[in-house]
Amino acid sequence: PNAFEVKYTSGDKANRAAYTARNGTVRSAVVEPKKKLPSNWVPVTAAHKRSVVDPVASLVFPEGQKPCPQTVAVFDGESRFDLKLAPLGKREFSTTGFSGEALACSVRFVPKGGYRKDNSSIEYARKLTGIEVWFARHPANGYMAPVYAKIPTKVGRVVVSASRFGG
Repeated sequence: PNAFEVKYTSGDKANRAAYTARNGTVRSAVVEPKKKLPSNWVPVTAAHKRSVVDPVASLVFPEGQKPCPQTVAVFDGESRFDLKLAPLGKREFSTTGFSGEALACSVRFVPKGGYRKDNSSIEYARKLTGIEVWFARHPANGYMAPVYAKIPTKVGRVVVSASRFGG
């Protein structure tokens, strides 16, 4: 991706994080409104901004590339983290447009920069085990993308399943 942008609101405040990239290296990044960073802020370094993908592209793999085992370097315009994927085996999956084997991977979150050191949510995510994502090969294009995910949270498990994949 050459660009990534996310806009969101929290209460009555609008926020935006965006970046442009070339060949996986971040060229410019902006966070609005601009924040005064606390003294315990872990910065995103220049090295953190090389060979990265955005959060959307982070879990789509080109034809011939297996999702796991692998470490994916992700940058969202403000924070930099790794997703460490490890194989769990194959699972049968069926939805509109697809029926067959999916490759199941465990996922670990490893923060790198762009967060407060004492942030309890970051620490919770860093210690979290049990995240599982299943990838299926697109029948027409050959890339692999998520079709199922299971994520434990503080209030219960979130399960996301593709309602359609492929044709």
